[in-house]
This record gives sequence, C-alpha cells and structure tokens, in this order.
Amino acid sequence: MDGYRVRVASGDYRAKLGESPVWDAATRTLVFVDIQTSDVCALDVASGGVTTRRAPHGASCVVKSALGGYLLATGVDDSRTGGRLVRVDLTADDACAFGDAAGDVFAAVGELAGHVTNDGAVDAAGRLWIGTKMPRPRPGYVMDAERGCFVPDEANPPTAALYCLEAAWKYGADGLKAVGVSQKIDEVGDVTISNGLAWSPDGKTFYYVDTPAKCVKAYAFDAKTGLLSDERVFAVVGVDGVGAPDGLCVSEDGSVWVAVWDGGKVLRFDSSGTLTQTVKVPASRPTSVAFGGDDGKTLFITSCSYDASSEIASVLENEPLAGAVFALRTDVKGTEVFATKF
Repeated sequence: MDGYRVRVASGDYRAKLGESPVWDAATRTLVFVDIQTSDVCALDVASGGVTTRRAPHGASCVVKSALGGYLLATGVDDSRTGGRLVRVDLTADDACAFGDAAGDVFAAVGELAGHVTNDGAVDAAGRLWIGTKMPRPRPGYVMDAERGCFVPDEANPPTAALYCLEAAWKYGADGLKAVGVSQKIDEVGDVTISNGLAWSPDGKTFYYVDTPAKCVKAYAFDAKTGLLSDERVFAVVGVDGVGAPDGLCVSEDGSVWVAVWDGGKVLRFDSSGTLTQTVKVPASRPTSVAFGGDDGKTLFITSCSYDASSEIASVLENEPLAGAVFALRTDVKGTEVFATKF
C-alpha cells in the first residue's frame, strides 16, 4: 500500500458492497452492512476478524437503538424492495438475531415500485433519517451553472426521497411497544440515490447527499422540531467527471468527511466547505466513513468490490483490496453516535 496513509482493518475480509459503518464503543466493534449479500457485519478491530449475519430481506443500513442492539433497514419481502426496520441482536444465535419489526419507512407500490432504502443516520433527538434509492434505469441530471452542481432533469424527475422516523407507541399482541413513524421530508425534494447524511457538532446544520447531484448540500436544522430550511450547496464533488459523493460523517472540529465513489478517495472539507485534505484509498469505490476506535480518532472507510455495471461482476481482479474496511488515524474525534429512541 505504498503511497497510502490508510491501512486494511478487516484482514482478508472483502465486502461486495460495504456500507453504513457505525462504531459501537461498548463492544469495540465496527458494525456495517454488505448490501449486495444482505449481511450485517461486525468488525473486531483488535483482531481484524469480521463476523456476518445474513438478513432475510436485504440490508441497506444499520443504526443503534436505545432499546438495545441495532435497527436494520431492510425490504418487506424477498424482493428486498420497500422499507422496513427490524431489530438486530448480534449477541444472539443466528436464528434469533433478527427480531420484531420496528416501523415501516415506505411502501414500494405505485410509482415507488422497485425502490429500496439506502443510507441512514440518527440525530441527537433519537430520530432516524433514512433515504431511498430508485431502481435502474434512473433519470438523468443536468448541470446547473449558477449553483455549480447537477440537478434533476425536469422532464424526467426522480421519485426517491428522504424520510424521518420518530418514536411512537403501538399497541399489539404483546402490549405497547415503541416503533418509528415515518414522514417524507419535502424540504429536500425528490432524489435519485439518497446517500450520506450527518449533522454539524452543534446540531444546527444538516449535511445531505443525493449522489447524482455531485454535491453535498447543507440545511439549517432545528434540533427541537427536526425542520430543515435554507438549502445551499456546501461542497461540490465529482463535477470534473471523477467520482461522486457517497457516505459522509462529521468530526468535532466541524470537518465533513466524504467518501468519493469511483474516485478512490475521501475528501475532508472544513465547516466553510473548503477542501482541506484528500485521503487516497486503495480501492476505486469507497462507500462510507465513520469515526471510532478507543479514542474516537480513527476514521473507518467501507468499500465496494462489486460492479453491477460491468460484465465482470467484481473489480477484485484489478483491485485486490476492494471491499476491505480501511482505517485512517486522524487528528480529530468524530461527533457522537446517537441511538434511536425506538
């Protein structure tokens, strides 16, 4: 890995499409998903070993729950489409690892047929924000010269969206239980591939990626109500034709770290949107980023080894480290990882 500051943290393990990394300080593990294989994965950073659990209806993102364990975004049936949250206990036997449903994100019917959930994150109030992704073929985007990024073509608008789930009580056979109730976030408009999302250290700014737009947008965020306002382009990524933004996270100094799909790098922007650091990754498709480690200063980077657009269904032949989880020591801590209230 000459010329790279990152190291492989996952030993010989390679994901097809690693995504949604979240650090669990209690177990000193990095939990993430492999979207292509429907696995929920746990990386023991001390040994580099990865254990996996196969989810029955797909796996798109995983977050921590204040009720214990994790919530996994998955499909509603074997088609893997639609959006449902199920409880996950990685300490249980395989047959018991996946538990009750904890809320539905959206129904894949009508114009949303074929849509799936994608990246998600939890805010300081315990709300889960999760986006969706359209099936192929997807609509085109056109350059907006004034804004400096791409926007959806009005003649063929996208139909995916960003949703927010808040805790509520539901009565069932076992009595009252906490679930998430979903609401579409109209302030971001319709999107094609909802991806990275995170908040500034003070919780007043929400960062968001619709990958084909090739930019990171920022919104004023009301932490009490969850309302978004004052949309602006925070940073442009990939308008030069090299890559597109995917997952992101934020560090305590206000920096926004963005994985660049098809760019082989992670970009660090300061709170003003100025590029301050470029981290080379020995895989062309880094997918997402998360801080963790004992001191919170290690940036973990998931990646992809699967190429659905190619007749060769893997890039491993040319990129032996594609699909690995990488680690980078940094000079800052990541912001706090929150858990849902349901």
